[in-house]
Amino acid sequence: MKKILVIAIVALVAMIGTASAYSADIVAQDGSFIASPVAQKVGVPVNYSIALDADFEDETVMSYSIESIDAGLSVNFHNTVPYPVTSANHIDYNAFDLTIDQNVPVGTELNLVIGVYKADGTLITTADINSVADASASKDFEAIPEFPTVALPVAAILGLAFLFQRRKEE
Repeated sequence: MKKILVIAIVALVAMIGTASAYSADIVAQDGSFIASPVAQKVGVPVNYSIALDADFEDETVMSYSIESIDAGLSVNFHNTVPYPVTSANHIDYNAFDLTIDQNVPVGTELNLVIGVYKADGTLITTADINSVADASASKDFEAIPEFPTVALPVAAILGLAFLFQRRKEE
């Protein structure tokens, strides 16, 4: 019984520590995660935020730059100067607007890659987004929970069920 409990605890700890160092995601304006590719109405700018993971807390100043962009996309950054990251899991709300040009055919998938830089100009990581040109898309996004948000409660419930079942058998 103790061996199984120890293995379950080790597995939970291992799942928590699976995030890679320095990751960034392009998220919806309110900071919620979005499914990719994103259907976006042509000619209408959509505001996005950038979520930085906990590893960025030690960095004093960050800035963004376009690493690659498909023809037909345009980006307008709101924060053009480096800024301090003051907390773990920082979200830079309203980081930029992304617009698909009017002449892009409906159904075309376009990609944008943004680089995240230290104050000294060192590239730390990149974040990307795939947008699909749509004639009637709205700005609403479907939020998708992060893996630990779903996995940890499920693992905890299964662990408790297993624990209670073992106690009944004894």
